[in-house]
Amino acid sequence: MATIEIDGDGFEEAREVIKKLQGFPKVVEAVIERHLKGIERKTKLTAPVDSGALRDSIKSLGARIAGDLISGEIEVGVPYASFVEKRVGFLNDEIEDEVSALFKDIKEAFEKLMR
Repeated sequence: MATIEIDGDGFEEAREVIKKLQGFPKVVEAVIERHLKGIERKTKLTAPVDSGALRDSIKSLGARIAGDLISGEIEVGVPYASFVEKRVGFLNDEIEDEVSALFKDIKEAFEKLMR
């Protein structure tokens, strides 16, 4: 086991960093929520429409924090969604673009938090 000793001068600085980091999961959760809504909006715009059921079933289920894991989920609630996705590909492009922006925003949020 490693032991870390912090002298009197560094202790306050370390405490401030730890205090800032405690809020980081909530910041990340908010960033993920924003990008999930973006994926939902963009996917609804690109989803093929016959009856509109596929498009209307696309919903962001939000972000969740469970221990060290922060996750988000988009639901496409019709049973034939995977077949349409394989044939038309209405999800992947939107998700890839949004995930790229998500990581950029998380990095910026971390840098802002640490200032």
